[in-house]
Amino acid sequence: MTYLALYRAWRPQAFKDVTGQKHVTRTLQNALRQKKFAHAYLFSGPRGIGKTSIAKIFAKAINCQEGQPEEPCNTCTACKAITSGELLDVSEIDAASNRGVDEIRDLRDQVKYAPTEVPYKVYIIDEVHMLTNEAFNALLKTLEEPPSHVIFILATTEPHKLPLTIISRCQRFDFQRISNDDIVQRLQYICDETEVGYEQEAFEVIAYSSEGGLRDALSLLDQSLALGNNALKLEHVQTITGSMNQKLLISILEHIANRQINDALIVYDEAIAEGKDPKQVVKDLLHFCRDLLLLKVTPTIEEIKHKGIMSDENQQLAERFTDEELIDMLEQIARTDNEARFINQPRVLVELMIVRLCRRANVASETVAQKQDGSLNNQYIQQIQQLQQQFSDLQESIKQGTFTVGNDSIGAESSNKSIAKPKITKTAIPMEQLEEIYSQNNHKVLSKIQANWNDVLERVKRQKVTLHAWLINGEPVAVYQQYIVLAFKNAIHRETTDQLENRQLIEGVIKAMTSKPFQVMTLLANDWEQAAKSVSGEGGTANEQDELVNKAIELFGEEFVEIKE
Repeated sequence: MTYLALYRAWRPQAFKDVTGQKHVTRTLQNALRQKKFAHAYLFSGPRGIGKTSIAKIFAKAINCQEGQPEEPCNTCTACKAITSGELLDVSEIDAASNRGVDEIRDLRDQVKYAPTEVPYKVYIIDEVHMLTNEAFNALLKTLEEPPSHVIFILATTEPHKLPLTIISRCQRFDFQRISNDDIVQRLQYICDETEVGYEQEAFEVIAYSSEGGLRDALSLLDQSLALGNNALKLEHVQTITGSMNQKLLISILEHIANRQINDALIVYDEAIAEGKDPKQVVKDLLHFCRDLLLLKVTPTIEEIKHKGIMSDENQQLAERFTDEELIDMLEQIARTDNEARFINQPRVLVELMIVRLCRRANVASETVAQKQDGSLNNQYIQQIQQLQQQFSDLQESIKQGTFTVGNDSIGAESSNKSIAKPKITKTAIPMEQLEEIYSQNNHKVLSKIQANWNDVLERVKRQKVTLHAWLINGEPVAVYQQYIVLAFKNAIHRETTDQLENRQLIEGVIKAMTSKPFQVMTLLANDWEQAAKSVSGEGGTANEQDELVNKAIELFGEEFVEIKE
């Protein structure tokens, strides 16, 4: 007997044999039991998940001569003829090769005739989205009001390409990707039935590589058995799929944790020399890091237990990284996975990713080490940073000829009444300085800053997510000389944003967008509102005036609006 590929030999012949798709099989079985058939069905979903198989099972069930109402018997003449493709009343049409209007017109003429051997004529049109617009139009009327003895089953992987007039005339079923657990169970059942030796881990790799498609999984199983001389081994599956074994993944991540760029790249080069696909390496790293994160945050999850990654070695590796490090690494690997699809040299891109991961781990590990030294060291570091900031502010004040002690100003006053930058540490800015900032607010520039503030936030987020979390709670309220004034409702948000490295990062982003060396000044929203009330008097609050200015610019344009204080 001629050998049949596994996906053909083990194609389900009854609803009970279907892997997954319970929502589809249960609905169709209920319809069979109640004898309530639609005249047209639309099966949509990814490749290799059972659309055509279920269509043929349904065709057998409605024409079965001896079986139960909800299942075909597979022993009667009709069932056998449909299974072998010999029954003329059940036709499987490939729309990719019969996509023209002439073929659909022939089909339209055939449906008029009654079936010759079974109660229903069934037309299964696979990849129906390949039909031309003219063919769809020719099919439309027949699909809307077919003869009572005709049932259409349309199958497609791209339902969005079908005209809405076609979709609305069908009972639609959206097929889902088959879970890895279901695929593993099916593969194991087939190996047990065929008395084939196997390694359990090999099923996991096949299920992961098939991406929810059982047909692809069976093809990989077939190929692996051929390579292993009728025995399923993990190393053979990894060779065929280009996947990395767990030892290589652990080795790369250990070097990343140790910040050993050279050693990590050597392991990666060895994997490439063995024939591993760079894109597959990225996918393997992505899933393994995801498993490590789940192992840290939810070690009791059933999926982790089932995958068998709860070894002491994996747990020790997971402890080498913090939750934040693993999240950042996952984001970096996911970006590389997306970019690798559009580049001709994915190997270079993956090498760049590994270098970045090592450097990211370097910075993060130093931070972790500082935390482990105790909170006292952190307090000393913060105090030193504050003293450095105060000293820097004092130097700036002396250069400009003015520095402030309490409410008294000491030093020379320039003709344009320039003032030193107010203290932007935890100390409050004096009210008279706030009033001067408010009265000299450059509303025209401020409106531009406010209009592009979301872009500033987005760029800051790309460079430092934690700073973005604090900065998003503030808003620009004034532009004074070379300063952009940010108001915060909460003191801790203001103080964190006001740290030297954070201000420098924000100022760098603003300079990149505006080409101007603006500096950032922070204050509390309550102080700003009080200054606005003090200066405005009867003229309304700052928010009201800003709103009027923005409204005028919106109506007449910036070139026609002149702001006079």
